[in-house]
Amino acid sequence: MNSLSAEASKAGARLILFAEGALHGYCLKPEIVAAALSPNDPAVQQLRQISRRHGLVIAVGAFEKANQKRYISHFVVWPDGRVRVQRKHSLTPAEIHAGFTPGPIARTLFDVNGIRCAIAICADTGIEGLWDHLKQKGCQLCLIPTAGGANREDMRRPENLDDPTLRTRYLKAMEKVCFLGEALLRCRDLGIAMMATNLAGDDGIAKYHPGHSSIVDSRGCLVALYPGEYVADFLRPVMIHGEVIVRARPMPPLSAREPHRWGLSRFL
Repeated sequence: MNSLSAEASKAGARLILFAEGALHGYCLKPEIVAAALSPNDPAVQQLRQISRRHGLVIAVGAFEKANQKRYISHFVVWPDGRVRVQRKHSLTPAEIHAGFTPGPIARTLFDVNGIRCAIAICADTGIEGLWDHLKQKGCQLCLIPTAGGANREDMRRPENLDDPTLRTRYLKAMEKVCFLGEALLRCRDLGIAMMATNLAGDDGIAKYHPGHSSIVDSRGCLVALYPGEYVADFLRPVMIHGEVIVRARPMPPLSAREPHRWGLSRFL
């Protein structure tokens, strides 16, 4: 995380997004769940140091412990040491079985360099009414960290691409991580930019994560894309970045008849 944060800072970024569970890996084994973090733990203190060192806001996924409960959360760390937490609401049956508690439906909005942001962790993007709610709250940029992937048997090796059946499965899998679908138009229609990133790598137990990531601005313009990789040998740490145009917050009306004013501002 330190090296990627350094790279992001050098590129002029003000915010870097890591995937769901990125701090320790997304693994539901009891010993990993039991080691969940609080904002005061040493690992989070190290994030504070990295954020301060490179002068950018870091958003990273981790299992969180609070009030004797466990959550799948995203920690947002500022260079001045502030920490905010967004907890995942829409848990899978496996996550509930592992002992996690659903977080609130409501999103915790926060500002980064004057840009109003929110986080929707993985399946939380499907919360009913979420996108209209974010628009009403003036959200300009939605961060979408995920730990989506396939079973380990869908992970490929270079020699597998010589097998006709595995080649076909590989292409179908790659199609899912190369096309953003309705997300492009959603950004345009709602005027909410998007940063999304998926966990990358083999967990050694059950899952393989292809690591696809994308950035879309509020016009529906695809700013950056890493399509992910199902051939494990080709997977590597990648940081995508770009200048993101976000729709400005509405100006307070001078009179009841005056409409809200919208503009565009740039955010890296």
